[in-house]
Amino acid sequence: KEDHIIMTGDLKFEKPLLERGKQDVLKTILSPMRKAWNAVYYALKTGKIHKPDSCSVCGDFVGQEKIQAHHEDYSKPFEVTWCCQDCHVQLDAQRREVDCARHLCPNT
Repeated sequence: KEDHIIMTGDLKFEKPLLERGKQDVLKTILSPMRKAWNAVYYALKTGKIHKPDSCSVCGDFVGQEKIQAHHEDYSKPFEVTWCCQDCHVQLDAQRREVDCARHLCPNT
């Protein structure tokens, strides 16, 4: 079998691991993420929340089209940090470090 890497958000999973019956683990991990993403998407579409024009981390103006919602805790879907892509990558890396330190890292 080929060794593929499946990228899902900021998580990486090796395909052979999934083929050995670990789909339930993936579903459990992604469920809160998807719920949070969908909640923000729907709130934006219905006008309940609005994106800012600037990154709340570095302050750069990037426009509403490029601003991204970062969730520190997926169980709180509307508690987001609006940030540019560069800051979002850094925030996700910091969250992964904390999760791995707590032994919650799915990649180990």
